[in-house]
Amino acid sequence: MGMNNNIRMDTIGKRALVIWLYVREINREIFKVSFVTYFLLYLIDDMWPRIVSDYYNLNTILVIIFFSGLIVVIFPLKQRSQDFSVLKPKNIILIACLGIGIALLVYYRIRDIGTLAVIISIVIGLVTSIVSIALLHDFSHTNKE
Repeated sequence: MGMNNNIRMDTIGKRALVIWLYVREINREIFKVSFVTYFLLYLIDDMWPRIVSDYYNLNTILVIIFFSGLIVVIFPLKQRSQDFSVLKPKNIILIACLGIGIALLVYYRIRDIGTLAVIISIVIGLVTSIVSIALLHDFSHTNKE
């Protein structure tokens, strides 16, 4: 009877681990989808004021992003090495265009504040490029696993 209980508990433990792995992966996808959704809805609401915020409170998506992102950070999939071999010329050009595009968009929105707008735009463009490199690095390692 004691042996049967050990086998049953071992099977339950394996099932719980598999379920946890699925929940963690689903949470990662929820984080990605909610982040992109929030970003797009925020851009739409910024370009055409009140077109989204009149019908939907974006803070609800922000709460989902916060808690799912917290779980992603606390329970990472695996430790990753610092291998930046994914930076191919095509990726570098894409990241540079993204950084420049974001910098120009920010400058367009805040150009009224003068010289400070140029500095803020450059910093935001650089931060966007750095985050893009980090995401590209993370995405390439996630696909290798």
